[in-house]
Amino acid sequence: SEGVKGLYKGFGPAMARSVPANAACFLAYEVTRSSLG
Repeated sequence: SEGVKGLYKGFGPAMARSVPANAACFLAYEVTRSSLG
């Protein structure tokens, strides 16, 4: 009912949560990959 503004209202908090989570996943993957050779 809020249109485009309602669509983007939750975008900032969602990105603020997902960026660190994805960074942690990527870091864990890289550390595991380098330790395995």
